[in-house]
Formats: sequence, C-alpha cells, structure tokens
Amino acid sequence: MVVGVPDAVLLKNGRLDAAEYAIVKRHAALGAEIVYDVLDAEQVSWVRGHHERPDGRGYPDGLRDDAIPDGAALLALADSYDAMTASRSYSEPMPAAAAIAAIRRLAGVQFSAAAVAAFERLLAA
Repeated sequence: MVVGVPDAVLLKNGRLDAAEYAIVKRHAALGAEIVYDVLDAEQVSWVRGHHERPDGRGYPDGLRDDAIPDGAALLALADSYDAMTASRSYSEPMPAAAAIAAIRRLAGVQFSAAAVAAFERLLAA
C-alpha cells in the first residue's frame, strides 16, 4: 500500500504514463500532511522527503545532497530495499545480494552516501 495511490496505478503492469507518475509523486507530500499533527516537524520532513535523491531528481521538492533530512535518506533506502526484495504484482523479488549491489552502485545518486554507509554497518553487524 502506498498512501494516496490507487491500486490501478500501484499494481499496474508496465511503465506508468505521465499522469500516473504524477499521482505517485503526490504521495510523499500527502503522507506528510497526514502525519503533521502526530509527529514532530523533523519526523514530518522525513516522510515528505523519503523520495528525494542526492542528484536532485527526487520529489516532491527536488532536494539535493545535504538538503535531504537524514531520516528521509534512511527511509528512502529502507523503502527501496523493501521494494526491490519483495514480490510485487509487476516484478519478481530481487535476491538480497543483488539489491545490496544496486544500493551500493546508486550511493550518492539515488541514495545518500551516509545512508548507504549506515546500511553497510548494519549488514556487517
């Protein structure tokens, strides 16, 4: 389940069109609105920013690098790892080793290098 994204979009086989992707991109801001009254401001920023990317190609605000809250960067990595390794209607689960390799390749681009380093420390523990 993704907040604010209808199943017809979420479970679609194949690529999303521009209108469908716009619907998906609304969910981070909507999630932040939903938790606004129950979380503190820092935590709300994590929810809002969990699809931001160090390269600036994320959403909803197009934040880059250190402008992305640390908590949002950690949520982004955890959410992506879960998406990669879980069975979905539109894809088979990726083996953990392949997901970890993808995360390492995308450090500093899609994922915060600091978040990837924290993930590596967890893997080593």
